[in-house]
Amino acid sequence: VESFGSIAVATFWSFTNSTLALEDAERYYGPIIALAQLGAIGGSTLVANGTWTEPSLFIVVSLVIVLQMIVMKLYDRRFEPTSILANAQDDDAQTLLTWQDNDATLTKPFWSGIYLIFSHYYVMLILGVSCLYEVALTCLDYQMKLLGYARFAANQDNAAVYDFLSSPMSIMSTTSFSEFMGRYGQVVNFVSLLFSSLVFPTLIHHYGLRVTLRIFPTLLLVVTIIAYGAMPGNLTVLFMSLSLLKAMTYSVHDPSKELLYIPTSNAVKFRAKFWIDVVGERISKAIGGLFNTFSGSVEKSIRVGSLPSILSAAGLWVVCFF
Repeated sequence: VESFGSIAVATFWSFTNSTLALEDAERYYGPIIALAQLGAIGGSTLVANGTWTEPSLFIVVSLVIVLQMIVMKLYDRRFEPTSILANAQDDDAQTLLTWQDNDATLTKPFWSGIYLIFSHYYVMLILGVSCLYEVALTCLDYQMKLLGYARFAANQDNAAVYDFLSSPMSIMSTTSFSEFMGRYGQVVNFVSLLFSSLVFPTLIHHYGLRVTLRIFPTLLLVVTIIAYGAMPGNLTVLFMSLSLLKAMTYSVHDPSKELLYIPTSNAVKFRAKFWIDVVGERISKAIGGLFNTFSGSVEKSIRVGSLPSILSAAGLWVVCFF
């Protein structure tokens, strides 16, 4: 499911970036993200409702995936691309970064996207914008889950605590933690819906992409310093901060990142983007997860995760301010 979601989302944005002009992208990326959040809220509501069986949910999900493919096909037939292709007169400016050759570049080996990334400074910056924050978010998310699980397990009576120690997957010991994570998901989706429909379009319209792209890295750096330095091990601070960070990732940072692909060629939008979104982001999450494997407790997670989290957050801040 995780792999399908990664590939499907990356493919959708590659198609969108290759068909929309910059003006249209700035206008519609916010509503697109908002609709996606409505889908996330609807899906979580179906699961939380408890009236749908697992086979029924699988059928609904399959039908939605088929419907998505039909809608994309109808859109491709109905609407012409509005993207403005680069047509520079200077031969020195006609590089693979902006040069369009229809679909010829897409027939080259998929691993050639690595060459595109490291042969263009601009695409390397997109790589940093897309991947660096995953290390810090993964470590912060793990710390919050450790704190939440410890808090709600400690609040059970003695029998529940004994049950937790003997069987961590027991329903009695994990109910409160599940409710906690459910509330967390609801807050993230609601705030993301609000930001994508109202905040992101306003920021892009009044302040432009440069300022909008710098908001999330600044907030991430501040939260990381607070979580690991000023107020370590504070569940309330982590819950509120991560809810805001996750919402901003979906509603502000991700659409801003996608706008960076607009002036590039289809080769970058498809082949390089695959390596950035599918491979690069997964490697970043794996690096964060690697540090988490050495963190069996909250205290260890703070000691082990502090340096890589602060470094990745600071690196993202530097990249976005270039």
